[in-house]
Amino acid sequence: MNFAGSDALALKGKTREQRGFSLLGLVSTLLVLALSGVLVVRAGPGVLEYWAIKKAVAAAAAVSDTPAELRERFDKLASVGFSDTLQGKDLEISGRGDNMRVRFNYDKRIPLFGPFSLLIAYRGGNVDDGQDEAAN
Repeated sequence: MNFAGSDALALKGKTREQRGFSLLGLVSTLLVLALSGVLVVRAGPGVLEYWAIKKAVAAAAAVSDTPAELRERFDKLASVGFSDTLQGKDLEISGRGDNMRVRFNYDKRIPLFGPFSLLIAYRGGNVDDGQDEAAN
């Protein structure tokens, strides 16, 4: 008996379903993952810096009574915690004492490769009024 020949005859009329990635699908997936990785690596430090600025604004506002005092304390905290992206003179301050509201707004341009760059507009403050999110 020829078993190999009978298997070939049995499979001749049936089609087999293919599974898995094609080469094009694999390359496309790897390209998307690589670009996502580049974005995370390049934008990550900027996001950490934004969180540090937000924390420094909240800490300075909690212990300050006047806008001048707040700016001075913010500058001291900024020199210890992060780079000089934002200074006390760049803060928008309204009110006095416990009712002091502080806001900040700055843009960060992150070079990716060649002529392409990512621009992130950061906005925040010591009050949660829906504008404390980093927008792009």
